[in-house]
Amino acid sequence: VFDKINHFVFLILKKRVQESHNSVEHTINPPQPSMMLDCFAACAFHYAFLTKGTKERETREELTSSTHIRFDDYSERRFSSGSSPNDKRASVRDFRMSTSSTSSRITHYDRNESYIRDYDRDYDRNYDRGYHDRDDRDRDRGDEPYLITGMIMISFGSSFLMTYGRNIRSVVLSKPSLIGGIIIGIIRVLTFFVGTIGFFAPFKRFHNWLIAQFVCIAMTSIALLILGAKIWFKTLDERNFFENVWIGWMNGTRARFQDQLNCCGWEYPLSYGVVSRGCLDLQQANATMFGGCDNLIIGAGDKISREIFTLLFGFIAIDIITFLAISVLIHARKIVERFRKIEEKNLMLLL
Repeated sequence: VFDKINHFVFLILKKRVQESHNSVEHTINPPQPSMMLDCFAACAFHYAFLTKGTKERETREELTSSTHIRFDDYSERRFSSGSSPNDKRASVRDFRMSTSSTSSRITHYDRNESYIRDYDRDYDRNYDRGYHDRDDRDRDRGDEPYLITGMIMISFGSSFLMTYGRNIRSVVLSKPSLIGGIIIGIIRVLTFFVGTIGFFAPFKRFHNWLIAQFVCIAMTSIALLILGAKIWFKTLDERNFFENVWIGWMNGTRARFQDQLNCCGWEYPLSYGVVSRGCLDLQQANATMFGGCDNLIIGAGDKISREIFTLLFGFIAIDIITFLAISVLIHARKIVERFRKIEEKNLMLLL
């Protein structure tokens, strides 16, 4: 698509050159003007490509309308296959081309040395310092949800860890799982800042940072998948899993949950039950058929498990979208860098 656009701009410039030649009294028919036109077409396309929306259309119109190409004493100095490099340089000095746009200006002076100095200064200003100020699309990165998910994992993981053993979530989430979630959240936040460095770095230094962000996103996605799968496999047999959790708890934790759920023991008071405010006498509670905590804990644990699965796999979906966005960004930056190198190569042909 870019080659077709470049060719289209080249045809427009060629047509304007022919109209300009027809307006003079004598006919100018240079044997090899394609080098100059190719160079200018690459410049025009590159500067039009770096703008957006209305600015892009205005820039292209100005590039087309403000193009002036003329050769002074061209009949005396022509490009030919047998011309020496000095003759070509002399012809280039007589070739004046000026291009104006909304945000930049390249001026070709009579001497190549002045032209090179002016072009280098304009290149440094546009690419090393002001490129992202000119391109509005870079202001919307699209990976902010990735940062938000990392902050959510850190905040909720820390809150659950501080209330571990005092909330029904402790049935599903163990301490290692909570610590792992906090570590993944920290990595996600750091990954966002790594991407920020690569996003606003100049062309020559952005690639490694974006690749690092690309790899970190893949690693955190795999870690989330492993964490969610671990919790999911543990809850396939919910009754045995939650019973083992109940047995592994300390007596104080069991008593706390018995008081919260108004139950006694696991299946019945004498089944791993402890004395608490709601269950003062295990024998009497067993005789009165006081209900156990198994069904209540299984129901609450199943609900919490579904919420955790939905949250984790939703984060993975965000990771996939961010992963694709970073891939597209890297590819787009490579395309822009490719056209920049082509432009530099074509401009050096003027020497």
